[in-house]
Amino acid sequence: MRFSSYDQIVDAIRDVNLEAFILRQEHRPWELSQFSLGSSLVQYGLDGAPHGAVGRVDPHRVAYYLSGASTSLRNCNGQEIDSGQAFRWGPNAEFGINTRRAGDWFAVMLDPEAIIRAVAAMTGTEPPVLKFPPAAATASPVRVARFRTLLFESMNAVAEAGPSGLAPHAARRLEETLTWEAVRLFVEGRPAPRAGRPRRDRARILFEIESLLESRPSEPVYLSTLCEALAMPERTLRHFFDEQFGLSPVRVLRCRRLCQVREALLAAPFGARVSDIAGHYGFWHMGQFAADYRRLFGVRPSGTLRQKLPSRLSPDLAARRLTGLPQN
Repeated sequence: MRFSSYDQIVDAIRDVNLEAFILRQEHRPWELSQFSLGSSLVQYGLDGAPHGAVGRVDPHRVAYYLSGASTSLRNCNGQEIDSGQAFRWGPNAEFGINTRRAGDWFAVMLDPEAIIRAVAAMTGTEPPVLKFPPAAATASPVRVARFRTLLFESMNAVAEAGPSGLAPHAARRLEETLTWEAVRLFVEGRPAPRAGRPRRDRARILFEIESLLESRPSEPVYLSTLCEALAMPERTLRHFFDEQFGLSPVRVLRCRRLCQVREALLAAPFGARVSDIAGHYGFWHMGQFAADYRRLFGVRPSGTLRQKLPSRLSPDLAARRLTGLPQN
């Protein structure tokens, strides 16, 4: 599947509740391939632009995440991962992914019970009671590369099978192989090394920032506000944003609000005005707003207003956002 904008691919990604925003103009289509093997789901994506995303894993899934063939600058829950690492989130876990350079990625969604059975068979013990805290796999790069190769081979096998799909026995065997290889990343791995002095939990900082921004959807949030809310000095916060997003706090916050405006413009009822919608999200200088908007999305705000309403934001929800009514 190919998509022209980030919000379309967000809608298509399954088994997570996801919100995202882009950091630079989209320079190529977004792509997503996904297929099911029994209770497992494999997703392969190609980014169209650097972006940030936060979300929550489905309560009945364990999510594995790793980069694809191209190495990109990615942070998972605040921790940078390279091509030799993978990341795992347990059921209902919060996650944050920041991509400073567009690349490709894999996400594998597995049934927790299948993982428990695999661990029991692998270790020769009774089925354990497993917890799934977020953790980076630091099994050898060879192990991660082998898993990535298996994912590409699985994707090719499903594509070659065509509409009829894999034979049931082949599908079950492939699902079992994927589960075992995913489990080995963590059963045989070791905790990610942490060099230097202890530092504040980056994941928690990301989620605190997101919570603050969600509580003020129509207000510009300034650097001083973030520093006060997070109890962090300005220099530390600037370093954090540069590390996670490759941009200053002001640029990141502005990109996020511009993306919110775009969603509202796409969902706006007939007769809505760009200035009213932009003002709702804290933009008052319309000339500067229009220039920034065009720089990020490649079109004028009025051009977005005339586009067809997408599925991810209903007219009722758009109206509630503009009037300030509760969105639940």
